[in-house]
Amino acid sequence: MAKESLEGSPVQPVETRWSSLYRAIVWILGRHSTHRTKLASVLQEVVGSKLGTNHIIALEDYTQIMRPIANAILFLEGETTMYLGLLLPVVRSVIVQYSKLLADDSAVKLLRPLAEGVRGHVKRRFSDILTQDQYKLAAAFHPQQKLKWVVDDDGDVDHVEKDAVQKLMVAAFEKETPAQENVPSPEETSPHDIFNVFSTSPSHPEFTAQECIVTYLNSRRPGFQVLKEYHALRKLFIAYNTALPSSASCERLFSQGKSVLRPNRSRMSDLNFEMVMFLRGNMKLVQP
Repeated sequence: MAKESLEGSPVQPVETRWSSLYRAIVWILGRHSTHRTKLASVLQEVVGSKLGTNHIIALEDYTQIMRPIANAILFLEGETTMYLGLLLPVVRSVIVQYSKLLADDSAVKLLRPLAEGVRGHVKRRFSDILTQDQYKLAAAFHPQQKLKWVVDDDGDVDHVEKDAVQKLMVAAFEKETPAQENVPSPEETSPHDIFNVFSTSPSHPEFTAQECIVTYLNSRRPGFQVLKEYHALRKLFIAYNTALPSSASCERLFSQGKSVLRPNRSRMSDLNFEMVMFLRGNMKLVQP
């Protein structure tokens, strides 16, 4: 009956997807603004009561408080955002959003203690990620983030931390890459280049690690094109961003495996199963 009255199926919370409660409340508030009379009649018939003014305010406060976390999880579960270097910037963004939310006295009216508690819990839960060098370097070597995420809880640039992270990048660059990788390798040099005799000796690279990092941070090339400037940057990006920040991609892989290994294909060998799974997983990459 609710579906016909409200011109759509209500969003129902699911135990395995905690953000479904947030989505359900957003759906209720959306219907309340456009179908207020119909929603009131449905609630009166189903639960025997209506939504009062304080009920609506509490639900609106809840959606404001949970929106940063819900959007963060949705972002990290995406197909093109499965990089460890995005985890720290996302966590930092969530903390900044809560700080700005609490700074606005008119934003949260009834559930301010909940907002304060959630912000504190996020900072405690991800305290290791906010302080470990591995996550800092993963974010810094991600060309879409670099050092944009190095801010305090209020969103202001933390210059001390920014300098510290840049020093970490230089140290990682020097440790993980030989000096010879800072200049073109012999096979990359054109045989018709008559000016090779003027090239810098591989034992004395033309660019230092500090200069390479500064060039990388100041580059305005879109997307991942900046990684083409130095092989060392690609190497460091892969080294620090290989780990996944979310298990959503693994769950999707398991779902694909269930659709492949059906009862009528139960005798498929491990090798054939792996090949079919590989083709299914990369199907979008080969489509015209």
